[in-house]
Amino acid sequence: MLGGTRPAEGIPVSLDQSRTATTDQAGRFRFLEVPEGPHKVTLAYRELPADYDPGTTIEATVLVKPKRISRADLDVVRLTLIEGKITAPAGVSAENILIKLLPTARYTTTDSEGNFSFQNLREGDYELALDQQTLPENAVLMGPPRVPLSARPGAEMVSVRFQLGARKQEKPVRKIFEEQPDREPVVVPAPPPPGITAIPQPRPPVAPVSVPGEASRLRLYLQVGAFKHRDAAAVWVKELKAKGYTASTLQSSDFLRVVVGPFSNDNEAARLREKLHEQGYETLVRRRAG
Repeated sequence: MLGGTRPAEGIPVSLDQSRTATTDQAGRFRFLEVPEGPHKVTLAYRELPADYDPGTTIEATVLVKPKRISRADLDVVRLTLIEGKITAPAGVSAENILIKLLPTARYTTTDSEGNFSFQNLREGDYELALDQQTLPENAVLMGPPRVPLSARPGAEMVSVRFQLGARKQEKPVRKIFEEQPDREPVVVPAPPPPGITAIPQPRPPVAPVSVPGEASRLRLYLQVGAFKHRDAAAVWVKELKAKGYTASTLQSSDFLRVVVGPFSNDNEAARLREKLHEQGYETLVRRRAG
């Protein structure tokens, strides 16, 4: 039986380590003309297919009696496969990046095209973790570094993707929100006509003029990622909220943007942006009506 619940076909079974039979489509095996008395039925380990592991019951002792059928139940565990890929823009390498399979101690690295895989896995829940310390210097991860998944034998093969972006050289964060102060225009008076002495006139006070611009009607956010799939965006939002950020998603034409905010002013956004950068997040400034 497969995991004790489903029939397993093609599994070799040994009788007294001298005879071997293979299970049929229903998971049954049969030995004929067996002498009376006790006999040991075991899985034939050396002949077990590569995509199976022994289960909890790998041998049984049966007592054969005249004109009666003796039964022995064994079980195996079918193994599965997880594959993935890291995509990167031109000029950014996706090779030799470390991927961990949690909660196990297994890990692997990507090939020259960013592909990786974990084979011979038992059924269960896992988490793929990308080690950001192994990223190239000019690369930045564009999504969450960890992806939870479930491996189920017989189900569709699990495939996971991580996306890299090119790291941009940015000015210090404090400079991003600085604006040039408005300067009062310098007025040069025309020279007086000949023979007339100009009398200086006091300049009237200039009242500040408030012109409602587009920025005053927009709300300020910091974007930390953009995803096509809602599940991936939800994982990112959950992670940010767990760290104490006010995170949500904003729908654009093609992507779900994961953002932190809104902020009441540029200085508040600048402080949070520094904190996000210290924790490894790359951000973009977004203004949105609302």
